This record gives sequence, C-alpha cells and structure tokens, in this order.
Amino acid sequence: MTNTQDFNVPSDLLGQHLQTARKAARLTQQEAADHLGVARTTIVAMEKGERKVQPEELIALAEKYKVSMHDLLRQRPPSGGLDVQFKAYFKKRGMADPSVGDRLEQAAALLQRNAENYLELEEKLESPLPKNYPQEYDISGLPVEIAADEVADAERRRIGLGEGPLGNLREVLETEVGLRIFALELDSRVSGLFGYTDELGGCIALNSKHPPERQRMSLAHEYAHFLTARTRPDVQVYRHAGRVPETEKFAEAFARRLLMPAKSVTRHLRNHIKQHGKPKVADLVYLSAYFRVSFEAYVRRLEELTLLPPGSYDRLQFENFRPREAQKLAGVTEEIPEGQFSRRYILLALECLERGLITEGQAARYLEADRLGVRDLQEQYTRQSGLAENGELGWMSWQMDVDVNVRSR
Repeated sequence: MTNTQDFNVPSDLLGQHLQTARKAARLTQQEAADHLGVARTTIVAMEKGERKVQPEELIALAEKYKVSMHDLLRQRPPSGGLDVQFKAYFKKRGMADPSVGDRLEQAAALLQRNAENYLELEEKLESPLPKNYPQEYDISGLPVEIAADEVADAERRRIGLGEGPLGNLREVLETEVGLRIFALELDSRVSGLFGYTDELGGCIALNSKHPPERQRMSLAHEYAHFLTARTRPDVQVYRHAGRVPETEKFAEAFARRLLMPAKSVTRHLRNHIKQHGKPKVADLVYLSAYFRVSFEAYVRRLEELTLLPPGSYDRLQFENFRPREAQKLAGVTEEIPEGQFSRRYILLALECLERGLITEGQAARYLEADRLGVRDLQEQYTRQSGLAENGELGWMSWQMDVDVNVRSR
C-alpha cells in the first residue's frame, strides 16, 4: 500500500483538499468520522494538518467524497477561497434556519471545486476564458431605478447585445465576459450564489431545481453584484417579507432591465396592439416566452413601464390564474433546463480526453458522470476544434443532415 508521504504532500495542504472535498460532497465532519470509525476531533485534526492521514483512511475518504486520489494529492492549494468568503458572509448575516446555512456552505464548496476544475481544464489546453470585465460601476447616491437603467444599458452596449431578447444568457456571460457559471442543487429558497477571486474570476451558482426562466433572472441578478460589488459575495434568498437591502433592490431592477429593455418591450407590445388590438392574457403568455422570462416577471415589467395598470398580475393571481397551465393551452413549449456544466466546460473536458491529457476516468470526474455518460457526451458532441481569428480555441458542432436554405440572387 502506498504511503501518502511518498507523494510529498504537506499535511496542511492535504487537509485543505480533504476539507474542500468533504464540503463539496455535502457531508459533515461527523459523517466523515462515522465513515472512518473515528472521533469527529480526528477529522478536525486531519483537516487542520495536525494529524497524519493514513493511506487506508485517505482511500476511504476519497471513496466517500467521490473524488480521485489525484484530487486529494494535488500539489497546488485549493484556488481562491470562495468557501472562506462565503463562510464569513454566512457568519456575518446569520441564517434563521441553521440547516440552510449548512447547505449553503456546502454549495459554496461545490462551487469552488467546479470552478477549480474549470480552471484546470483551461490550463491543460492553454485556453483561458476571456476576462472582459468592466470597471465596477459606481451607483452610490443614485436612485435604484435610475442606476439599474444606466448599468443595464451600458452593459448591453459594452458586450453588443442590442435591444432584443437575450438568447442563451449563460453562454453570453461566459464567453463574452468570462464568468464561470454552474447549475447546482441548492436549497429551494436560494436562487443563486456569487463569488469572486483574482484566480478564479467571477463564479455563479444557479439553483438547478428552479425553472429556466427563473434561473435566467437569477443569473442577471448575480451579474448585477459582479458589476457593482465584485469582491463581496452574494446569496440570493427568497424573502416573504421584511426589509430588502438597497443592493438587492438594485440587482432585481437591473435583472428586469437587462432581460426586458424598456424600448424593446414597449415596441413589441405596441406592434402587437396595432395588428391584433387590445392584448389578451394569451398574448402576454406568448410575449413573456419571447423575452424568455416568467409570465409574472413580464407582466410586472409592463406594470413598471405603465403599459398595464398597477396590480394587474396580483388580480390575475387572485383569480387563480396558473401561468404554466396557460402556457400549455397557448402551445408555448416549455424550456429544457440547462445542465450543471456549460457547453464550453463539457467541450474542454472532452478535448482533454481526446488529446490524451486526461483519462476517461478523470473525464468522468470532471463531468460528474460515469464512463458510459462520458461516451454518450462524446457521441452527442460531434467535435471540431481549431483556432479562431483571435487565437482562442474555438468549437463547432456539425449536423450534416440539416437542409440549408440558400437565397437566390
């Protein structure tokens, strides 16, 4: 049996990797101790680097945490420290329900591990994300609505989004700005997390249990924090009542404006009225799908723009209106939720495998899938890679059996 000292990993570094892996696996120190048949204080000492980890213990913990020995024996320390930032955030603000705080701390550790893996894949291929980061916007002293208008308009211009509906916002913010975005299982009351370190850059976790349109709004919300308070972590928690901080009011207002610009929303609604007359509820269902937001978000935006009377959505809700049922009746196709990893992340992992930079087993760990799942992804992505004009690694997926419509001159 191999001794861990043969890998020349300092005890404190090994302890950091063990702690990060345990949190990402959503396990407590007591659960890890029970798995080894030791006291919780033993796990505490291991993670602090104060007690030597025996080879059989390391193997058992790797299996329990569902990570490789390679992950635990990395010579580089965990990147950034998102988990440290969030731990301080949780401690400062406190959580009414301690179990929510525990789950959030675990989610922060998982976000860090995913971001580290992303960075590692990029380093193997020498294909870093662009860091097209603007200087932080100073919104101090501005009313929330005015600040949200100005920042949303500025960002749409800066990254060339125009005024129309945004397609894949996640892909845009990843490839055009350079954010690392993942969909993770969070507590149902939590919509998203945002954190930043110099090494990892901006990192966002969205709640994979929420519908796509809500995830998109949450992403825009967390993007607002990235733009105005980059070094301060944020957790977006659903509030039934109580005082909402100004920073959260701004983020919500920014999200509505980024996804539903006033000019575009107004123009499309007025064009519809010219063609079809006064809009019906079914028309609003279609238009909300066009902007890829929830029916509630769209109607409330119309109220905000005084295009509908105040309280319109509340009246519909009082009348027991169900948006999901209305979408089905109107024939609006329900969106398929995005997976945990972005397309770019998956392609990086598959390209590393193709080039022999990682094994199939390592690819499975990066993609959190079994080997069969990795092979399915290889079949799904017909890969062609090459250098784009800007020198970055580019990706294309070809479908050879699709008809091409050629416009005659």
